Parts: sequence; C-alpha cells; structure tokens
Amino acid sequence: VKAGLRGIEVYHSAHSSKTRERYKEIAQKYQLLITGGSDCHGEAKDKTLMGRVKVPASLLKDLKAAAKKQNILSLR
Repeated sequence: VKAGLRGIEVYHSAHSSKTRERYKEIAQKYQLLITGGSDCHGEAKDKTLMGRVKVPASLLKDLKAAAKKQNILSLR
C-alpha cells in the first residue's frame, strides 16, 4: 500500500467465498478499490472465460470515480 497499491482483485475464479471476504476486509482497511473478473486468458490457458466471474455492478461507481480523479481516462 505504501508503494502505491490502489486496488485488490477480490473477485477471481480461484478465490473462495472466504478468500473474497478476507480481501474485502483488506480493501476496506486500506481504502483500496475492489476489482474482479479482469484476469481472463481464454480457453488456451484454462476454462475460465470472460463473464464467468460475477462482479457486483456497484463497484463500477468507485472505479469510475477513481479514474476521473486521476484523469486516467474519460468515462461516461
């Protein structure tokens, strides 16, 4: 976190519900963005395809706000 970590991938195909809850606690403790479902390598790597990991739509609001604050990109 001191080095600049800004988010943590809570929602991942390899994460159990217990792991997700632990990562959510870490995110809250350190005020990190919660992300997920962004690690897809296609069928060649494994059977986890885009859309298989469900991520709450409510997280998008925080990601948009962070991107806007940092002028990372323009989101509507």
